[in-house]
Amino acid sequence: MLCCLQCSQTKLFYSLRERGFTCWLDVKMDDRSEEAMHEGVVGAECVVAIVTGPADGSDAESAYFARPLCVQELRWARDAAVAVQPVVRVEDKQRIGELLAGAPSDLRALGSVDFIELIRSDHEYWQTGLNKLIRAAERATSPRAAVPGAVPARF
Repeated sequence: MLCCLQCSQTKLFYSLRERGFTCWLDVKMDDRSEEAMHEGVVGAECVVAIVTGPADGSDAESAYFARPLCVQELRWARDAAVAVQPVVRVEDKQRIGELLAGAPSDLRALGSVDFIELIRSDHEYWQTGLNKLIRAAERATSPRAAVPGAVPARF
């Protein structure tokens, strides 16, 4: 699953760039320091969190919420009021509660945001998931997201 996560990150990075979005992905940057990661997160309009459980055959430390820098990025986004849009593999869509149970208590409110499933193995489904992700990010970063009653992807 770790390989799939890396493949999903890369595919998502290039898919969004093809649609005209500016993307920041640590493994694609020359400066991969924690400071650069912080700048990337707080300078973003929306952070996409690819939430996974432990890799098959691996211990729980490979899960998204067990990785210290992933958790730190979510905290930076929350503290800077940057929208966060979580995504999951389609096979994990029914496990979101279980995945969130592994999150630190201060980040569990991320469960109030609709997780979007991405299907890498089918081009049409990938495009549908990508469209849903883009719409959700646009809604979360629009001025309307600050209006009472609107549902922003902030937690």
